[in-house]
Amino acid sequence: MKIKEYLKESGYRSNWLAKQIPCSACYLSTISRGRAKPSNVMIRRIVEVTNGMVTEEDFEIDKEKDGSKT
Repeated sequence: MKIKEYLKESGYRSNWLAKQIPCSACYLSTISRGRAKPSNVMIRRIVEVTNGMVTEEDFEIDKEKDGSKT
């Protein structure tokens, strides 16, 4: 489940999730849009805070968004 989906289904706001991780709401938005890949520590924290609803696999960077092609 993507971060945006988690927030919608859980009713939490992105500011709340950012404080739990912790990171800035702006950086969390960048991550949720697939424009940045968080560190392994941050990924584990997000998985923990979301009770596994957001998984490590949900953090694959969209190759078209970051400008690279494979």
